Amino acid sequence: MSRLQVQMAGGTLANIAPHRKLLIGIPTMNPFPKFRSPEARSKRSKSILVLAKVVVSAAILIFLAQDLELAAIERTFRTMTVEMFGLCLLQLLLIPVLGAVRWKIVLSRLGYALRLRPLGRIFWIGMALNQVLPTAVGGDAVRTWMIYRDGVNAVDATISVLLERIVLLGSLLAMICMAGWIGSAFVPHALFKLTGLAVLAGVVAVALLPFGERLFALLPNSRFARLGRSMWSSLSKVVLNYWALPLGVLCILTNLNFAIAGWWLGLAMNLPFDGAVYLVAIPVVTLATVIPISVGGWGVREAAMVGMLGPLAGNDVALLYSVMFGIALLLSSLPGLVLMLWNPAENRNLQSSR
Repeated sequence: MSRLQVQMAGGTLANIAPHRKLLIGIPTMNPFPKFRSPEARSKRSKSILVLAKVVVSAAILIFLAQDLELAAIERTFRTMTVEMFGLCLLQLLLIPVLGAVRWKIVLSRLGYALRLRPLGRIFWIGMALNQVLPTAVGGDAVRTWMIYRDGVNAVDATISVLLERIVLLGSLLAMICMAGWIGSAFVPHALFKLTGLAVLAGVVAVALLPFGERLFALLPNSRFARLGRSMWSSLSKVVLNYWALPLGVLCILTNLNFAIAGWWLGLAMNLPFDGAVYLVAIPVVTLATVIPISVGGWGVREAAMVGMLGPLAGNDVALLYSVMFGIALLLSSLPGLVLMLWNPAENRNLQSSR
């Protein structure tokens, strides 16, 4: 190659070098469009899943609203007591407070001494995202990421959110099982059997907690086995100590808080029910919304509420009650979106310690 060609090539590369970042960012055409990358397939699968949840929510709501009379809606809104609806909202505002205390107890058993105020802020943000995102665990994933970002180990952050959810779900199942055992006519017999089996399985799991190390030693040393061992060890730290009692009480209070909020809403809509009806119906409906087939529980919650309260008050009233309960949950969650945007420096530091 001549000196002139070398100089020309060097000048061309020198001109291109400052723009190499821009050139790297230019998308290239895939010569084999049938063979998509794993990332592209994952994004496509997630999009299909989100669309399916939207379709499920919309289909259930449209099906339930077929026999809904506009006159009944107008009459309900005209006679609704605003003060009672405000009390329902105030009751639901206790959710992030109780949730933050539960989460703090779980994290403290895992070895982290975290401040309650920033934990409450993060919990409220997760609560808001669970209402607006097309997945029931989107807010929990954000909660995990936020405390990991602020210094908590990634495994411990994930396990803390999972354990907080598991303990709350266990108390919910116990409440439904207790209502069915007492003989409530609102709890279907099949649901009573399923919750009874779930509670029995939970009792057996707790009894086996001290033998977890021996059980996992029999399994091959795989990634799932290590994750299971970590979960089992963390659950032992949370359950097998004196903090399990206040944690269980907080879980029961959380479920009672939902029922009391439902009672306030029923009073606002002038429904002829006593508190015992909401004490049974709201936990069953809450359990139904755990099923991850809809957007924010919409549709599934309405179907369960119509099934529980429809025979007593009519399907149109039960559907409207469920929609109003969902709106109340959404309104009580909106401050979490504000807190997500307002991020003072003093709240970013959770002051975690091992």
